[in-house]
Amino acid sequence: MLLAVRADLVAHFELDEGADNPSTLGILSSVGGWSAVLFGPRAWSTNELADVPEGTRAALLFNASNLGIDPYAVTDYRGIEGGGARTVAAWVRGVLPQPNLGVLVSWGRNERASRFTVRFDTALGENEGQLRLEASGQAVIGETVVLEGQWHHVAVVTPAGGSTHDSALYVDGVSQRLTRLGTAVPLNTQVSSAAQDEWVYLGNGGWSPESYGFNGALDDVRIYNEALTEAQVRELASIAGTPPEWFGTFADQSYVLGDPAARVTFRATVTGRAPLTYEWRFRGEILPEHTGPNLTIQPTGSAAVGAYQVRASNSFGFVNGSAQLRLVTGPVEPTKQTALVGGSATFSVRMPTVEGYQYQWEKEGNAIEGATGPQLIRTDLKASDAGVYRVRVTLGTSTVVSDAVVLQVVSTLLAAYPATVIRDGAEAYWRLGETNGSTVALDLLGRHNATYVNYSGAELGIPGALREDPDTASLFVPPQFNYVERVLSPELKDVRAFTVEAWVKQVTSAESSLVTALSNLPSSGYQVSLIGAAARFRTGASLNPAGREFDDLVGGQVILGEWNHLVATYDGTIKRLYLSGYLVGEQTIFVLPSPGALFRLGAGNGSGLVPGTILSGAMDEVAFYRRALDPLGIITHYLTAARSPGRALVLYHSGSVLNLLWADSKRILESADLPEGPWELVAGAVSPHRVVPQEEQLWFRLR
Repeated sequence: MLLAVRADLVAHFELDEGADNPSTLGILSSVGGWSAVLFGPRAWSTNELADVPEGTRAALLFNASNLGIDPYAVTDYRGIEGGGARTVAAWVRGVLPQPNLGVLVSWGRNERASRFTVRFDTALGENEGQLRLEASGQAVIGETVVLEGQWHHVAVVTPAGGSTHDSALYVDGVSQRLTRLGTAVPLNTQVSSAAQDEWVYLGNGGWSPESYGFNGALDDVRIYNEALTEAQVRELASIAGTPPEWFGTFADQSYVLGDPAARVTFRATVTGRAPLTYEWRFRGEILPEHTGPNLTIQPTGSAAVGAYQVRASNSFGFVNGSAQLRLVTGPVEPTKQTALVGGSATFSVRMPTVEGYQYQWEKEGNAIEGATGPQLIRTDLKASDAGVYRVRVTLGTSTVVSDAVVLQVVSTLLAAYPATVIRDGAEAYWRLGETNGSTVALDLLGRHNATYVNYSGAELGIPGALREDPDTASLFVPPQFNYVERVLSPELKDVRAFTVEAWVKQVTSAESSLVTALSNLPSSGYQVSLIGAAARFRTGASLNPAGREFDDLVGGQVILGEWNHLVATYDGTIKRLYLSGYLVGEQTIFVLPSPGALFRLGAGNGSGLVPGTILSGAMDEVAFYRRALDPLGIITHYLTAARSPGRALVLYHSGSVLNLLWADSKRILESADLPEGPWELVAGAVSPHRVVPQEEQLWFRLR
């Protein structure tokens, strides 16, 4: 057929079975192992195929009949369930009027945008005969009349997480000007227990042949779990002879030293007129046993390392490709970390569970004495310890050096609050202290820099949340819709245990989003926000991929117009919400990681930024931790900021034990039996100070 089989091609029905057996009831997909059974009247055409792809021997004729495709597992549609990217493409020939709805391809549950249906508009009027994508009655319609008795190539392309209204329709490779009906419906195909919902259908919607079937001919039906580009759709629609051409990168591959389960695949992803042939070579030597578009090997040792070449050919030409197989270590984590002078840092390399590895850690290419294990632990750090580290791993006669990791050592002259955040192991720390005109919101730890979006040049540089620190903060202005954004990296998606911390100054009682890594479909991820003056910690763990079902923990009241310290933690079982150092709510719940792509500060996760999704006020000192901070640490952070002198001395209960905490090391603790004294020095008291339980009342103060 027209294109080589691709890794993202879920199903490809060439529909040539009738050329050999006109009475056949079954058809097969050339990829994915899909099979199908014809229901109702069936017929095959083996002539009038001049306009379809070269090599076509038959096409399937429909007369309001339906074709059910029985997936391997009805709960996953073989990779086309959910809200992922989709492309459906086919060659069709039909006539008007259609006595039914003219459905070409359809699958999913018939509710809540769970059914994905590609059909022709059959309503009398200006849209009759145009290509149509439909979900829950909402639709987009193309402009070209297709059903006039001629062969046409049609394609529908939907991006990941897309809706009916941001899908693209093509006829004969030409992008269609769309008519949008109703509201945009996020596409999220699902199954149910109903029999008609458990199959994918060609030539019918699956409910009633006499109402939903298609009258005409169908050929070369393809379903992808990728949104094809316009150029790729044009290639599918082309009927001219084309030589092979790369549409993807013939990429280098790697495998981990000693991995007994290593399996590597090189993919020759080329387009061109079929038939395509492939010749594979390793270090110039032909591999006669490999003749397909993919080369899969199970490497052992360094003997398999080197250059792999492929030549893809057809009767119109050829293309060559070359890539390397490299030997690597397992991942070294973290890839970058920041620690304080006098503190400690640990790097580790994760190798397969195989005996015999030998390790040697290096700094700037020089071996570190005694560092010969899978972990590198550096204590009592000095400024000179900062730099680039690698580990050299040996197994037998093979040696490989890891990718570089970076250690940054920060002086203890750093202000007390940021030093505390770093010491407590933050994964990311945005101080939002850049000057106006900056485009990058720096992560002080160097791992997760973000971007300032819609900043006009006057929002940065406002006074920050920390009383004795000159670092500034960012203002967020709802009419302007400015916010901070970055890719939601795997580290920021990790919700097994995490903490979100921020200082916020809300100036109105409007709903405001502070930190967002949330997805609606399915409901998952996390968000810290304000509902009026109340703090909210929202998470998602919806088992209904088509619905929005969030778990909200609401508590406390921020003081409008003043800086408030807000912390949300999750330890894998319990969510907790803290305001100004104190616990204001907790909830036992499960959290799912967001499959989304964005992490935002000062805004929600939607594309339509409206009041209620943008913070109205200021934010500062935003940190994310891959663990749940404990209550003592949270109160310590609050006190270190020294925002509230009147509460410089704080009580903290840990079970039955009472602790006193204060931030100023220059102050001394005194106690008395009465509030008016006399006061006595509490000898040797440092924060936190444990108070021995006693029956009589005791008073404390700082001096």
